[in-house]
Formats: sequence, C-alpha cells, structure tokens
Amino acid sequence: MADQQSARGRRASAPTSEASEPKKRRCFVIAPIGKEDSDVRKRSDQIMRYVIEPVVSGLGYASPIRADRISDPGLITQQVIQHIVEDELVIADLTGSNPNVYYELALRHALRRPFVQLLATGENLPFDVADQRTILIDHKDLDSVDSAKIEMRSQIEALERSQKPVDSPLSFSIDLQALRKSDDPLEKSNAEILEILQRVLSVNNRTYATLRRVGTPQTPDENAEDIRVLRRTIERLALTRRLSVEELRGLVTNRTSTDQDRWAESLMAMVPVRSDSNPFSSSPTPSSEDSSPKFNDEPPF
Repeated sequence: MADQQSARGRRASAPTSEASEPKKRRCFVIAPIGKEDSDVRKRSDQIMRYVIEPVVSGLGYASPIRADRISDPGLITQQVIQHIVEDELVIADLTGSNPNVYYELALRHALRRPFVQLLATGENLPFDVADQRTILIDHKDLDSVDSAKIEMRSQIEALERSQKPVDSPLSFSIDLQALRKSDDPLEKSNAEILEILQRVLSVNNRTYATLRRVGTPQTPDENAEDIRVLRRTIERLALTRRLSVEELRGLVTNRTSTDQDRWAESLMAMVPVRSDSNPFSSSPTPSSEDSSPKFNDEPPF
C-alpha cells in the first residue's frame, strides 16, 4: 500500500510533457469562408490545408485557426476580434473582396502587428491596400502554390526578425496626420517627405495597372518626367540619411516593375547606416549633385 501511495505521489508531482512544452505561437486566418460545399469554401479549405498550415507549422506555430474553426463557447464576433488583437500572426486572404475580410484586416493594420496578405492570381487589390506587399496564388497551379509557400515563409521570417511595429496604409495615414499637426517644424517637414513617397508609389501603381489593363508595351508615357523628378528627390533624401532602408522597402511591391525594383534595391544598398534611432536624423548634405551616385533615369516600366 505504501509503495502504491508513493508511486501515486511521484506521478502527481512529476510534470507532464505537455506542461513542460513551451506554448506555441498562434496564427489566425482571415478568409472568405462561404457556405458548405460552395466553391468559396472549397478554395478556402485548400489554401488553409495545403499552403498556410504547412508553412506556419514548419515555423513553430500552432495549427492555424479560422473563424469557422473556433470551438470555444461564446460570441463568435468577440472571439474573432480577440484572435486578431492577440495572436502573434494573422494571414489574410483578400480573394473575392469580402467586406468582412477587409474589416478584420483593417483592425490588424491599425494594431501594427504582423500580418501577411494573399490574393488569387488575376484579381486586383483596391486602391487603399494596393501598395501593400501581397502574395499572389493560383491554388490550381502547383508551381504557383509552391512559390506562394516560399514567399509566405520568407515574409513571416522577415516579420519575426524585425520585431518592429508593422507599417500599413492605415498606420501610415495615422502617423502622417500626427506629423502634420505637430508644432515641430522638423516633423512637419517629415510629413512632406512621407507624402512624396506615397505619391511615388501611387504613380507607379496606377501607371503599371493601366498598362497591364490595356495590354500596351511598357514604354515611357506622360508620367515619365514626374517619375524622374520624384526619383531624384528620393535619392537625395536617402543619401543624406533622411530615409532609412526600411522606409525605402516600401518602394518595392508585388505590382512594381522589374526596373523599379532594381532602382530601389540599388538605392537601398547605398543608403548610409544611421548611427541613432531617429528615422530623420540629419547628416551633412552633399555639396553638389556631382557628388551623388548616378542612377538610371529611365521610368519604372
């Protein structure tokens, strides 16, 4: 009897393997779900099973959760919002322009917490999020699926390395409004710089989308001189440490051209390393344009 009691005591005091395991990070999936047996549900399930689950599980996350897979009792809307607010990662599938998906994604954007965006190949993003890096995927094409998984893993790993608040169109607008209202002349100047960057992205994306839509060759048009001027302005700001590499990464999106991407990457490679944490720290301005590196003035088409 004593031996049995001793054995029970040892079992009670010994920690279980489940308790000793570290808690896995959580991933919430925002996606169009549709009715059971619908094409929307079938596609969403396939993206979940063959794309998202293998990637996030391979990176140490728990099995991803979608709204229809929440089993806890309670109000579903509150639970969805709780996942969006608290989970370490959110993956949003924007296919089909579902209003609920965009509403939930906007909340994550406002929180500036890590997120990844997906979109079916052939669909276009609304203007508000057109500049955000988005993974295109054709779930019926194995090559496309493989490329999407590689890109998703790369984006998640980059988010984990950064450990910084994530920029989004919403957070950008909030920051811009705060800078505009500041009494500090330097911050007002910073707002003007950010607006210049925003205009560059808008011009690039509108022009690229127009050329793709009408099927014309990617040749210079009436926006060419505008783009040249904006490029020179960005180059001067970057080379005088007014823009960081992280900020310049916004010039490369899934909709920008190869030439645009090469120009931005060349510029990022030449940006001086800033010695402090101030993203707008000053540094000596070059004495003349001749002292600046020469970039290709061709527009990004």
